[in-house]
Amino acid sequence: MPAIAAPSKILVTGANGYIAAHVIKSLLRDNFSVRGAVRSASKGKYFKDLFASHEDRFEYFVIPDISSPTAYDEAVRGVSGILHLASPLPKEVEDAKEIVSPIVDGTHGLFESVRKYAPGVKRIIVTSSTVAALEPKEGLYMYSEADWNDAAVKALEEQGSKASGVTMYEAGKVLEERAIFEYVEKNEGKIGFDVVTILPTWVFGPMIHELGPFETLGFGSFKALYYCLTEQPALYERMEWNWVG
Repeated sequence: MPAIAAPSKILVTGANGYIAAHVIKSLLRDNFSVRGAVRSASKGKYFKDLFASHEDRFEYFVIPDISSPTAYDEAVRGVSGILHLASPLPKEVEDAKEIVSPIVDGTHGLFESVRKYAPGVKRIIVTSSTVAALEPKEGLYMYSEADWNDAAVKALEEQGSKASGVTMYEAGKVLEERAIFEYVEKNEGKIGFDVVTILPTWVFGPMIHELGPFETLGFGSFKALYYCLTEQPALYERMEWNWVG
């Protein structure tokens, strides 16, 4: 599949997130046009102001519920590539669907919208997570593309909504990525785009996105760094087997 060249328009989902904000900044720097998908107009306005110097090449699209099967029908029209970063972060919820559905159903809905309404899309890059592969192992272990965190899926099946928010997130990322590969295989010859999944670990650096009150944030890199700096032992125990230094 050919590389996508500027000034093509790229859709970035979850545009108001930590990684996505830097992705948008890089795309605009490299002369791409960007359509950012956000959940509210206020979040979109923040980025219109942030990227005011690129006003002619940045626009936003409001999608309140990414779990909806038709959520992306309009947002995908006219774009050449998609960077799919929209995802809830781990948090404690009463219903596992609050975390799993936006991850799994949101991605499937995006792919269906592209298949139906965006024939010009050449590539979709999905930001998964290392938790999709990092099933705990004994001793030293080298992970590869063959590894899946099936333990998280099993834990979710057994515990349901009593599972921790972290377990829900991990299971959601496994189910999402498996569903992506199944979708591509099932629709071979019917879709004109290829798919790349990226599994980042903890990501640290300058924050340019809008932050709400600390207690409202999901468990992402920002909170992880805070917990490390404040030396909370429980976090060390949780992170030591999947930390990349």
